[in-house]
Amino acid sequence: MITTFSVFSISVTSFQAFAVEEIWEDYKGMGEMVKDIRNGDKDDDKVDYNKFRDSVVYKNAKEDVRNCIDLANKVGEKLGDYEIVRCFENTNYFEEKYIDHEEGQNTEEVNGQDSDNQNMTRSNDMSDADQIQPELEQQQQQELEQQQQQERPTLNTSGTSTSDDITENNLINELVKTGKFTQDEAKQFVSQNRQSGANITSTSDATANVTQATQTNEQKLEQEQQQQQEVHVDQNQTRSQIMANASQTDSSESDSNSTEGCDSSYPEICITKYSSKLICADIPFRNFKVILPDPHGFDSDADGIGCEE
Repeated sequence: MITTFSVFSISVTSFQAFAVEEIWEDYKGMGEMVKDIRNGDKDDDKVDYNKFRDSVVYKNAKEDVRNCIDLANKVGEKLGDYEIVRCFENTNYFEEKYIDHEEGQNTEEVNGQDSDNQNMTRSNDMSDADQIQPELEQQQQQELEQQQQQERPTLNTSGTSTSDDITENNLINELVKTGKFTQDEAKQFVSQNRQSGANITSTSDATANVTQATQTNEQKLEQEQQQQQEVHVDQNQTRSQIMANASQTDSSESDSNSTEGCDSSYPEICITKYSSKLICADIPFRNFKVILPDPHGFDSDADGIGCEE
């Protein structure tokens, strides 16, 4: 009896040890299991990864959580319950921990190589700079001398400095101030003087040219006015001559025909009945008697006197 009971006890004990419950068997969701692991209700530092992968908890978990657990089992010697908790809290935990660490090492190596390359490049640049620097200094010196030469005013035989400002701007301003020239006329005058080789070496020379130009311009204006007056006089003389000839013609016709062809509205003078419309300026007669109907309208105020002076 004793022997049989002992064998039975050993067998039951072995079966119980073999049938130890896995921590995931009572759960369908990862959240509840993680909660109990945190509280200490579940504990397994050596989780059987192959069995756990076949569990409902694993299959119901999100893909990124499963990938994290797979990586934890791969990089570690064993899969512990705390690693499952890590993946549930941060699915990138092991990827950041291990992969970033490896990348950090590679980055340090690359940075070291870049530093060496930069030092070599800097050395080469310094060597080139030592050769280029004298050339640059010489070129800059030449450019400075050319600029100074351009800015330095030229001197004529009398020692008076000349510049474009005196020959152009000042002269143009002086011309405009006289009131005899517009801006465009002044510019044209200056341009003509420069083309003709006028010697303008100072403001006094410019002023003299301005005076001369003003006088020349005034003379031109006077000549134009005189010509216009002469034309006007010629026109008046021509018109008077035409009127005199007309009067002589009218007088001749009056003498030959007596008053038979004269308009009766003007008994003191002879205006032919066949004359076109006339005005007082067209005839030489003034203050003559007018009788209606006055076809030419010489008596504008109807007082009986035509072409009153």
